[in-house]
Amino acid sequence: MVKPIIHIIDDEPILTATHLKFWDWLQNYYCCNYGEIMTAVLPTYMKLSSESMLILNEQIDHDNLKWSNDEFYLIEALRIKETLTVSDAAKVIKSKNVRAVINNLIKKQAIFSFEENKQGYKPKTENFILLNDQFDNESDLQNLFNELEKAPKQLHLLLSYLHIFSMDGIVKQSDLIAKSNATTAQLKALIDKGVLLVDKQQVNRVQLKADKEYANFSLTKAQQEAYT
Repeated sequence: MVKPIIHIIDDEPILTATHLKFWDWLQNYYCCNYGEIMTAVLPTYMKLSSESMLILNEQIDHDNLKWSNDEFYLIEALRIKETLTVSDAAKVIKSKNVRAVINNLIKKQAIFSFEENKQGYKPKTENFILLNDQFDNESDLQNLFNELEKAPKQLHLLLSYLHIFSMDGIVKQSDLIAKSNATTAQLKALIDKGVLLVDKQQVNRVQLKADKEYANFSLTKAQQEAYT
């Protein structure tokens, strides 16, 4: 079924024959499709997506300018909410011509559009276990040992923590559980009692091996000359 054209968004094509020829070259050279090229090449206002963000241009006086009904409703909505997505704008003005309305407002410099930067990378974090400062001195620590005699598994977990800390200086939760053969429930019990604390820290995803593992090699003469 042929559907009628509701609105022509642009009066003239935004791409020339030269552009399209260049896109053909990009597609063949980089083994990508036209959609990927369009996303990379076109400015945001020319490729509005449902999640493109709209904001009001505060540098102009919107009250003293003439707007269509749809333009007025969208401007008022942006005054209230400050930012809207294109899909939000469609709900506000309830028009099939929402993209045309947005493009007109952008051309009039009444609003701006931008792509929200959604961070794809999340830093890796790891839980590190710390002993509560109140058990820093030997007498308090000995009293704690006495209290935990009725909970031997928790006492064993605490002793394992102290051993790992004395060897490595830091104690990862995963290492403590593995080396002490304890359970997370036993660790949680010590945390709930305030004996141990959890410190979540950001860690490097790339763990370099110790320098000594790289020590057994020698440079060639050319490499040595380049290095020096």
